[in-house]
Amino acid sequence: SIQSTITDRGEITGSFTKAEVDDLVNVLNAGALPATLSESPISKLVIGPTLGRDTIERSSNAILIASILVPLFMLVYYRFAGVVANLALIINVLCILAIMITVKAAFTLAGLAGLALTVGMAVDNNVLVYERLREELARGSSLRMAIRNAFTRASTVIIDANVTTLISAVVLYVIGSDQVKGFAVALFLGVSLSMFTAVWVARVIFEVAERKQWITEAKMLQLIGQTNIDFMRLFPITVTISIALIVIGMVGLFVRGKNALDIDFTGGVSVQVVFKQGQEQDTAAVRKTVGELAKLPDVVVSDARVGDEPLGRRFVINTSEQDLEKVEGALKEVFGDKLEANSLKVSEMELIGTASAEKTPPEGEKPAENPKPTDPWAGGARAKLAFHLPINHDNLADAFQKAIRQAGLPDTGLVEFSNPNYSEGDQSAYSEWTVRTKLPPDQLEKALAQLNSDLQASPYFPAANKIGGAVAVNTQRQAMYALAASWACMLVYLWIRFQGVAFGLAAVIALIHDVLIMLSAVALSYWLAGPLGFLNVDPFKINLTMVAAFLLIIGYSVNDTIIVFDRIREVRGKLPAITPEIVNQSVNQTLSRTLITSFTVLLVVLVLYALGGEAIRGMAFALLIGTISGTYSSIYIAAPVLLWLAKPKGQGKVRGEAATVSDI
Repeated sequence: SIQSTITDRGEITGSFTKAEVDDLVNVLNAGALPATLSESPISKLVIGPTLGRDTIERSSNAILIASILVPLFMLVYYRFAGVVANLALIINVLCILAIMITVKAAFTLAGLAGLALTVGMAVDNNVLVYERLREELARGSSLRMAIRNAFTRASTVIIDANVTTLISAVVLYVIGSDQVKGFAVALFLGVSLSMFTAVWVARVIFEVAERKQWITEAKMLQLIGQTNIDFMRLFPITVTISIALIVIGMVGLFVRGKNALDIDFTGGVSVQVVFKQGQEQDTAAVRKTVGELAKLPDVVVSDARVGDEPLGRRFVINTSEQDLEKVEGALKEVFGDKLEANSLKVSEMELIGTASAEKTPPEGEKPAENPKPTDPWAGGARAKLAFHLPINHDNLADAFQKAIRQAGLPDTGLVEFSNPNYSEGDQSAYSEWTVRTKLPPDQLEKALAQLNSDLQASPYFPAANKIGGAVAVNTQRQAMYALAASWACMLVYLWIRFQGVAFGLAAVIALIHDVLIMLSAVALSYWLAGPLGFLNVDPFKINLTMVAAFLLIIGYSVNDTIIVFDRIREVRGKLPAITPEIVNQSVNQTLSRTLITSFTVLLVVLVLYALGGEAIRGMAFALLIGTISGTYSSIYIAAPVLLWLAKPKGQGKVRGEAATVSDI
């Protein structure tokens, strides 16, 4: 019993078990929340299981191919060192999977993509070590000394570079939505473990192999030798190109307006449509029809495929219109009989046996004390239903009740749909069902005829997704917080690590450049989708997975920047100022590893973009542009900006002799 009014404290007495106490605490905590439930859901999601399986299969195949190509490249390019890198990579992936299974982390599609990216990023650490090993051997060091120096000197930059990616992963997990948490978990685990495998596991294997004399030299291919490019002289040209691209992209973003945002950020509806065989459509034609005839706002159309069905049968249509029934009605109106519809075949219709009640006893005799119960289905009918396209239990039940009303039949309240694989609450769709109802056979036949007519008259929409405006506003806020938090964390970390705010500011300016370039590419994709459609370019919109790509590129782009900055610090030594010659020398010395590390990640991203399917294509597109931009900005944006910020006060253009520091 409650002893008094409960405000900030109170007392409830009684005999409770531990479980009952926990339940009561949860009820009280929930009652204290300043919120009430709305009768209308703010977000509704219905996904067809067939498309889900196909999407996972295609994306998984792309991830598998990407995970094979990267180790193959390492094996060919670095030979024995590549074998060591691949062994470390296998240990890395196995540890990630073991931890995720242990903590029961969800294996989402974005999470699998994050796992594939960690494959490309994990070998980056090995590349840093091996390129340093190449330098040590070129100086004439013995193999044993070269191995020791390479791992020792590369460890610092590996830690610095990966900490920034870990910051992005943490921000993603804390501020991001549920859809991208799996991505963040896989990324965090992959990067953390890659530092362990690249710095410790690979070193142990190398030292054992050298001491056992399994290797007496470290042979590697070298596609990029010593260079002497004056990168700083090109800065005015490169910054002009960057500014021009960003200005054009921002104008495009302004012109597109809300059309550049997906329904994650604006709210709206996403519907999947399927055309009948022989009625295949072109993506551009569907986009024009939906936009002009259906008059739906902010329409984006992208193709989708299930299994071996031909291209042009299935499309995903996104619009900012938030009335799902209105969207489905508009699509039905403009496409009519071209859309696939469901149908029904009835078999084994039979009468359910009459009640098995006791016979009326002769006059003068008492009735039985325990009469047999009456079968509630007695007098009704049973039939087997076979559908052309799978349908789930709840949709079937709703459609059957609607058919009963339209046919003018009485609603007995007794109807049951069963399938050997169905259990209560299961939302899976099945092609075969058995119906049992109180309606007699003739009325059940009439109801099923009406149901078949309704199914054939209505298009089949395998998937529908509705996101309310409240969810969209919150998503926008989360995305902005995530980007701002990432930039702030990068600035503070680099400021502390390099003992100068100029390093942090230069890196953040390069990161902002990369994000703006990615935004520009997404904005301009609206106009490039037509001429570049053969390259899988769609009118991409900014959604949650794309924001995850932005955050990943923020972490990855600064990796290359840190590699360059670390070498600038090393070449500078105790010199009082950073000169153009120091920057040029540092960039040239790290050019090989910068391009190779970018190539391994680019290899993964290209496979995901080409083969990953519609579900992750937008994310892969952003990663593709971001990887290229990140490599470019590390050389042509971050380094020159650092030179400008770090020059002594009152000094104009910095000139100086080339650094002579030799311990590089």
